[in-house]
Amino acid sequence: MPAGIMRNRFRGKDYLAFKDMNREEIEFIVDLSLDFKKKWAAREPHEYLKGQVWAALFEKNSTRTRNAFQRAAADLGITTVYLRPDELQSGRGEPLKDTARMFDRYYDGLFIRTFGHEIVEEYAKWMDHPVINGLTTLAHPTQGIADLMTIKEKKGGYK
Repeated sequence: MPAGIMRNRFRGKDYLAFKDMNREEIEFIVDLSLDFKKKWAAREPHEYLKGQVWAALFEKNSTRTRNAFQRAAADLGITTVYLRPDELQSGRGEPLKDTARMFDRYYDGLFIRTFGHEIVEEYAKWMDHPVINGLTTLAHPTQGIADLMTIKEKKGGYK
């Protein structure tokens, strides 16, 4: 998929929970992810987002999600900046709105793994760039996409 088409398809989109997406959007992401998986296995370059810089904020510890995100971002040509909450002013009382606006100025997107779902919703409210939920107490849409990929690969569909 040409980079311009991918950028336009996802421009201004947040991925916070399946409940916010329609079936067509979910199936598009699954199919695109399967295509990226094939490219990765074949060692075929697919740096469609080369030059972008994304913040990766992990308020909850992670092994698989963090490594999968950072590897996928690298494969797409994205530079990631790993952020720890204890290094941010938000831990010392800075309003989330101010942190989100600052992220929006410096980064092309935010990947966040946090506690309450209202936190990712608040970041999405104040950022124009995409916010991707890497896990909250309500949803784990990136894991859901991986599950749907496995079902499609193993069963050929979802019925």
